[in-house]
Parts: sequence; structure tokens; C-alpha cells
Amino acid sequence: MPIAQLHTRWWTATAYKIGIEFAFALLLVYLAYQLDKRERQRRRIAIDLLRLNEELEGRVAERTGHLMTEMAERARADAALVRAKEAYQGLFEGAIEGLLIHRDFRPLLANESCARMFGFDSARDVLALPSVMALVAEEDRERVAGIVMSRMRGENPPAVFEFQGVRRDGTPIWCLNSGRRVEWDGAPAIQAAFMDITASKRTERGLQQAKDEAEQASRSKTRFLAAASHDLRQPVQALNLYINVLAQRRHAPEVHEIIERIQGSASALGDLLNALLDISKLEAGLVRPEPRSFRLAPLMERLWAEFAAEGEATGVSVSVVPSQAFVRSDPTLLERILQNLMSNAIRYAPGGKVLVGCRRRGGALLLQVRDTGVGIPPDQLDAIFEEFFQLGNVARDRRHGLGLGLAIVRRLAALLGHGILVRSEVGRGSLFQVELPLGEDQEEPEAVLPFSGNIDLDGKRVLVIDDDFDVRDGLRRQMEAWGCRVVASGSAQEALEALDQGPPDIVVADYRLRSGETGIDAVEAIAARFSIRLPAILLTGDTAPDRLRDARESGYRLLHKPVRPEDLRRALATGLPTVMPGGERGECE
Repeated sequence: MPIAQLHTRWWTATAYKIGIEFAFALLLVYLAYQLDKRERQRRRIAIDLLRLNEELEGRVAERTGHLMTEMAERARADAALVRAKEAYQGLFEGAIEGLLIHRDFRPLLANESCARMFGFDSARDVLALPSVMALVAEEDRERVAGIVMSRMRGENPPAVFEFQGVRRDGTPIWCLNSGRRVEWDGAPAIQAAFMDITASKRTERGLQQAKDEAEQASRSKTRFLAAASHDLRQPVQALNLYINVLAQRRHAPEVHEIIERIQGSASALGDLLNALLDISKLEAGLVRPEPRSFRLAPLMERLWAEFAAEGEATGVSVSVVPSQAFVRSDPTLLERILQNLMSNAIRYAPGGKVLVGCRRRGGALLLQVRDTGVGIPPDQLDAIFEEFFQLGNVARDRRHGLGLGLAIVRRLAALLGHGILVRSEVGRGSLFQVELPLGEDQEEPEAVLPFSGNIDLDGKRVLVIDDDFDVRDGLRRQMEAWGCRVVASGSAQEALEALDQGPPDIVVADYRLRSGETGIDAVEAIAARFSIRLPAILLTGDTAPDRLRDARESGYRLLHKPVRPEDLRRALATGLPTVMPGGERGECE
């Protein structure tokens, strides 16, 4: 074979072999690639499976933890619920109050206290009742049922109410009930708590009865004091008048001495009667202040007119500094305070001076009564306001007073809410101060002045109206002794029938007359008959604040029984002067 052909064949075979081997190598490479690819896929899958397995295990562990936590929490909640139920059961069973749960009035649960309260042997007996309304007295069932139904509807009935209950044996009891709507076994129900208040209701009835009896006693005391004030003052007034009439007649010296002693005793009796009645009224709470704004000047003018002559008789110079200020107080009670302070000052300043004035301080007015008397030791400044306490009168000499004036001052000031201040120096005098709130300026009704100026009583025609014969007769005799022409009558009708010679110069009338008539009514009836304005003086033995207020608001001069004859004569002769002779003038500071 030629070399070239051999080479050709060899190259062909070699090329074929190499091609086969190359193809096989490619196949092996491909197979190896596929195997590697599958291995990588398998690894990725394995990794993914591992990761998924880890995630699944984490989730399982997390869920397991949650379940364990939930189970633990549920176990704790169940334990707490059991404890709460046991605690509620313990509280329910051990409660002092009667507890009852019911739905549609059928009892569901009751405690032993409820059973005992209503007279049952056990709570089971209560649960056996067909309706809880069997525990309610028949007269209260409709009201109680309405409240329960309103509560079931979610409305707002009384949270607590009382009702009359009935025990198993029919004994009535009083119960205090409080209730609320609750959920019981998945449905609404009413939980009610009961308290037996039968004993407290008996106590309440006893207290109400005691209150009624106390009010009745207070009314009786009021009537007694009113009757005592009027009925006791009347004979004392007549006694004073008769004694004074008797004293003006000629008698032997020893008889005059006896009459003077009788006058002193009668005067002391009248003063004691006034003071005791005032103290009794204050202690009984029968004095009701009626504060209002009023001008102080008229009150101070009346005080000067009342005490100037009394001071002159004992050598005491009485001066009043008038004020146009308005204050807020009860004018009647304030005048009583100042009367007692001025009377006390005159008594303890013989031969000295008494000055009444006022000072402004902020929103208050300081009304002051100064005297140049004996003074008060520092350790007795509080004791002087006690009943029957008197400085330098251990022997209880009636001529030095009774020791009740300042006690009345203290009570009246406390009643009105006015502060009282006392300053004193032994041997140099004392200062009593009343602190008054300033009032509002306002127009005051024009007063009906009884009369003004000095009047000679000789021949003056005086009409006396008093339904008490002794007082009327005493007034007539006393005024006739002063030279007056007196017409005496027991009522306005009698006076009108007796006045056939024209109107009187002045009327002296008792405030309280028969059949509900007043002295004011009588004066106005007579004034209307003659179409004139009559000067008048009202006498009263009454202490009722409303009557005293009416008398003062009339504008007529008011004198309290038993009035001393000299005070009555001074009132007839001088009246209420519009200018205070001898008194200081001008506004206070």
C-alpha cells in the first residue's frame, strides 16, 4: 500500500478515533456537567430544606411558646377566676347585709344574712319563693316593682331607697335597698342589697316626736313669755302710776318716806322684770334679728332724748355726736344694746361725763360709748358680761342695777354678729365699742313726729286708750295730776264716741288692744275722723320682735311698759326733738 494511502487511512482512522474520543469526552463533560448541576440543585434543595426546616422549627417553637404562654395565662386566669369566685362567694355569704340576685323577680341566689333578715331558716328557703315581691309589704309592692323594672331597662331609678318589708312570720320591717343590673349566667339580672333599718326608723320617729314636742314646748314657751311680758307688765305699770299719783299728794313726812321706798321697790321690780324677760327670750332663741340698712342719726337722737334728763338727775353730762351714716343692723335690737350701755355708763360715772359717738374704719362704723367713771379692773373685763355680776355691789343694792344689762348686750351683739370691744382704766373711765357694718344709702320714709318743742301740759287734752282698767285709770289720774284734761277709753270706738268736743292734743295708746286692734289702728281711726295728723305715744308691754318693729315703723314715739311716770311726762312735754340741746353736732370721723 502506498505510503500516502497508508497515511491517509491512518489520518482518517486517527481523525475518526479522535472524533469518537472527543465526542465521548464531550459526552463525559456533559454528563459531568449535568451531574454537577444536579448536585448543586440537590444541595440548594437541601439547603432550602434545612432553612425551611429551621424556619418551621422556629415557628413551631414560637407557636409552642405562645401556646404555653396562653395556657399559663389561661391557667392563671382560671385560678384568679376561681379565687374571685371563692372571694365573691365568701363576701356574698359573709356579708352583713342581705344579698339577693333575681331575674324577673325569681330568686337566683341569696345569702344567709338575707334569710335571717326576713325570718327564713336558710338561704334555700328564700330561693324557694316564687317571687321576691313576697318580701315586700303589700302597700309598697307597686313602687318597688316599678323601680326594679326601671333598673332592668337600664334607666336611672333611685340608687338607694327605703321600703316596708315583711318577715316570714308577717312581722313588718323597714329595709334600705340598693341594687344594680348585673350579668348572671349570660343574661341580665338584678343584684339587690338589703339593710334592716327598723331600729333607726324607730329612733327617727322618736326623734321626730321629740322634735315635735320640743317645738310645741318652744311655742308654749313663746306664748308664755309673750303673755308673761304683757300680763306682768300691766299691773306693774298700774302700780307705778298709782304710787306716783299718791306721792304727789300731801302726806306726813313719814308717809312720804314710805311712798318713796315703795316707788324704789316698784321701779326695781319693773327693771328686774324687763331684764329677766329679755334674758329668757334670748336664751329660748325667740329673738329673730331682722337686719336692714338705716340711718343712725334718728336712733342717736332718741337715745339723747331718753338719757339726757336721767344723766342730769345724777349729775352726769350726756353728749351725743350724731352721724348721718347708714349702718346695717336690726334697729330695735341695736337700740336695746345702746340703751343698756348708756344706762350702765351713767350709773358708774356719777358727776362725770358720758359721750356717745362713732368712727369710720374701713367698711365698718365703730359706735362708742365713753364715760369718765370708776373704770373696770383688767381681770374683770370678761366677768362684767356675766349675769348678775356687778362691780362694787357685793351687797346687791338694787339702786346700782341688777347686773343683767351687759349680759343682754353680749347676747344681742352675738345674735347680730356685731363685735364688742371694752377698754378701761381704773379711776379714769371705760370705753364700750360696737362694730357695725356700713349699710347702703337709701331713702327712708318720713317719720310721723309725735310732737316737737316744749309744751305746757296744763290744760292739754289727752286721749288715753288702754283696755286694762287699772292702767287706764292710773294714766288718767297721773295726767290729771299734771294738769291735763284726760279722756280715757278702752278702744278706738269708745274714744270716738267720747270725743264730742273735737280732737285731742295728743293720744297715749296701748299698742295691743282687744279683738286684734292695735294702738296704731286706734290713732289712725281718730286722725281720719278729724282729718288731721295726731301726735301720739304708744305704750307696749309686748316683746315680740315683729310687733315692736311694726310699732317703731309707725313713726310714733314708743315707750315700754312699765314706763316710769317721769319718762312719760318727759315724752309728753318734749317728745323727740329734731335738735339735741346740749349735744355735740357734726359728722363723726
